[in-house]
Amino acid sequence: MTMTGIGYDYVGVQSVKITKGTYPPLTTDDSLVARFLYNSKWSKDVKLSDLKVRSLNTTAGPTYTPSSSNWTMFHAYYNGNQNEVFTNPYFSNMLYTFPLYDIKVVDSSTGRYIGGVVEKTLSGYDNRGGAWRLRSARQSGWLAADATYTFSGYFAATLNPQQPSIRLQDWNQPANSLTDLNHLIIWRLPGDNTAIIDGTPLAAVAGQQQVRITSTECKVSKPGFDVRTATATQLAFDASNIPAKIIAAADIAVPAGSSSYNCGITLPANTVVDLHFYEEGGAIAYPAPPLSTDFGASYWIDGSLIRFSNPNAACRARFLVYAADSTGPTSGTNNVLRQFTSGGENVVQFLRPGASATPSFADIAIDSRWPAVQILAEGYIAVGTGENTYVVNYSGAGMFTFVKYVTVHGAGNYSVSGDLQIAFSKRVRVPTAGKCAVYDVGWTNMKNTGDSTYVTYGQVQATFHTFKGNPIRQYYNQSDYPTIHYEYDPSPIVGIRYYVLGIAQ
Repeated sequence: MTMTGIGYDYVGVQSVKITKGTYPPLTTDDSLVARFLYNSKWSKDVKLSDLKVRSLNTTAGPTYTPSSSNWTMFHAYYNGNQNEVFTNPYFSNMLYTFPLYDIKVVDSSTGRYIGGVVEKTLSGYDNRGGAWRLRSARQSGWLAADATYTFSGYFAATLNPQQPSIRLQDWNQPANSLTDLNHLIIWRLPGDNTAIIDGTPLAAVAGQQQVRITSTECKVSKPGFDVRTATATQLAFDASNIPAKIIAAADIAVPAGSSSYNCGITLPANTVVDLHFYEEGGAIAYPAPPLSTDFGASYWIDGSLIRFSNPNAACRARFLVYAADSTGPTSGTNNVLRQFTSGGENVVQFLRPGASATPSFADIAIDSRWPAVQILAEGYIAVGTGENTYVVNYSGAGMFTFVKYVTVHGAGNYSVSGDLQIAFSKRVRVPTAGKCAVYDVGWTNMKNTGDSTYVTYGQVQATFHTFKGNPIRQYYNQSDYPTIHYEYDPSPIVGIRYYVLGIAQ
């Protein structure tokens, strides 16, 4: 059971609130966050900015968008194979130079997500150098060029340093390989030490309107901003500016072999699922626990199910299923405030004006069944050299907690088989975790790789682990065996931008 309130709350602020159980929405204290499925007074809100679903394209030759001498986004297709590079101006909703983002790796041959799997790779003399890493170790990250670069070959185009860019293809994956279809998810949150725009709570101002719900409007502003003039970051929601809502949040056992989880409703194929694996009986660890063994499972959406295929030891999956996918808005004459019964529960939806009778996720601003994501804690950690831990405290009582973060790196160079070479001043990437070792009568000299980070977390505390200065690879050469050779991160980590998320249970 949930309760929805629209109007002046207990301190006289116009707002929209949804509470669980029988808690009265307009008189329940805002500080009791675990009682709220939604509260328009949240100044730090979580919204999906863009979702780019990569698909195979067999068009030969380069294609650029727009077609000019100074592209803001370009695709390059070569002999039926695809590379994709995006610069910030391509994304119409981009508010931050370096955003919080995810890359979800899909195996093109199976359609299954494989980015959470820890895999072993071998290198060096007699394949005696070993590394156990996530696929995210292969990603370039979001890069800021040192200068204007003009590429040749696959990318006959110009890149401007004022337009940071991201390449979806793995950095060490050949340009003619289409093994992975990397989906890009951009959040409307900063991925470096930039403050959240309009994220500081403000007092309501007398005479301002906060709520406008009519046949042609459905929008609510944060306190301190008039809904009639508020910008995107000053709005709690409107037709094109919708909060991140959770269809399912769970922590489940994933046995070896096949298993599934039922989300209760049919999901579009590209529904956003934020998922990571950790050890059965171990601490919750994201993006993965530091292991020297193959670990984790592939997963995919099948109707209302999330299916798992686990070739490794039993583990656990912790995940959020968002009411977001690549499907666009619908068209019709639906009212902006929709009420109906589903499974014996009264449901209230706040819709985009002009949505159809069967609205898509893109039409639904608020749904009383689906709690919106709250930020319990957020910040930036400056990372020092060595094996360090950093502790963040918060209150997650009554909440399902989930940690997201990206790592910030200093200057370096990025090169892929000669087709894309760029010196950059800054890099922001999705986190990766891994170990490396050499083989000499068993794996020895085991180390957490220097580009690795992971966080262990629960209801009240998150502990970040970093290993700056450790090698990212170690191996033997035949000529001077058994001397161990080391390779180090060409752009070492300098910081972590983190968010502790909470969903009312």
